[in-house]
Amino acid sequence: MRRHRRLSPGRNGMTRSPNQLQIIATATAATTARLEGILRAWRARHEALFTAASSHDVFEAFFLEKLQTNKGSLDAVYIVGLAKRGHPSADRALRRLIIQANEEDRFQALPLSVRAYNSELLVRAPGPIGYSSRAPQTINHFNRDLAISWLISAVGERYPDIPLLYFSRRRARSAASIVGGVFGLTERQARRIFKAHGGLPAMIAEFFLLYTNTLPNEPVSFGR
Repeated sequence: MRRHRRLSPGRNGMTRSPNQLQIIATATAATTARLEGILRAWRARHEALFTAASSHDVFEAFFLEKLQTNKGSLDAVYIVGLAKRGHPSADRALRRLIIQANEEDRFQALPLSVRAYNSELLVRAPGPIGYSSRAPQTINHFNRDLAISWLISAVGERYPDIPLLYFSRRRARSAASIVGGVFGLTERQARRIFKAHGGLPAMIAEFFLLYTNTLPNEPVSFGR
């Protein structure tokens, strides 16, 4: 008795034979290899953007802007509080503000909380860039995670035959797997970053609110 080959459903309800599926898989594998090369070259060109220091530069600039306007809930008092709790981007923004004010002879016009913080800088070491590996890496990996989320979306839009988030045996690796691999991450890790992207502002706000590390801001001992 002659066996009939099983057909698999394709797009728009059409069916595909095993040979067609093999052709699609081969084409997708070639596309994946080419795409991976493009993404690796792109990352190499922008490598400096994905360091913890670059991510902290973003928040330092943000805090400096808020300090210069000193309006709303993110005012000088709040940012000084963040600096005292060990947030390096807040500390660096305050130091920049104070230096600029001194250069322009505007120091006395600074908010009282900032002037008080300046007096503490004489006996405080600058906060180190980055956070302990035991702390959430929300800020350290901010730029990297934004890039990963954006690239996964871009790959999904440009290459609809590549699965977005989950590995497919018939269509090989997902966009999350390809992009994650370029950044040294697994598909699962990249998928988690992509899914968390929408809640990133809330995660950042919660981290700044709850994280406390007073060690970088302890008075410096100069010995006797």
